[in-house]
Amino acid sequence: MFEMLGLGLSIAGTVMGTSAANQAAGVSQNISGLELKVNEQRKNAMEVDARRRQLDVVRNNQRARSMAQTSATSQGSQLGSGLQGAYGQIGGQAGFNLQGINQNLEIGRNIFGLDTQISQNKITMAGLQGQEATASGVSAIGQSIFGAAKGAPGGSGFNMFNLGST
Repeated sequence: MFEMLGLGLSIAGTVMGTSAANQAAGVSQNISGLELKVNEQRKNAMEVDARRRQLDVVRNNQRARSMAQTSATSQGSQLGSGLQGAYGQIGGQAGFNLQGINQNLEIGRNIFGLDTQISQNKITMAGLQGQEATASGVSAIGQSIFGAAKGAPGGSGFNMFNLGST
């Protein structure tokens, strides 16, 4: 009688432990899913910031060209090569600044891509841990039943279901 009670408690404990492990795996998957969403929002913020910086470079380029034109006109040299040289310098600096922004944006995109892969792997791993917990629970139940059958009077564990043979 105590063997059956022990078997019942063992099975109940295994089922409860398996259930809790599966719930923990589900929570872990949810957390990783939320991390993915946060990561996406950070990426969006990075993209918006890069666009603002790019527009700022273009505006500064236009402002500098305008100031160069005004200065050259006030000095009477708007038709000279000095103004064209200033335009070239201004355009070159703007191009250099835009290139830096674009390179940093590409690096950021790569980092966010890797972070996304990591979060997706965490989700997969949590699901596999839930499956592992279920498999361990089934195994523990089997061991409990086998152990109870083996400990029964006259039981060897192998003839548990032998109902009338000698």
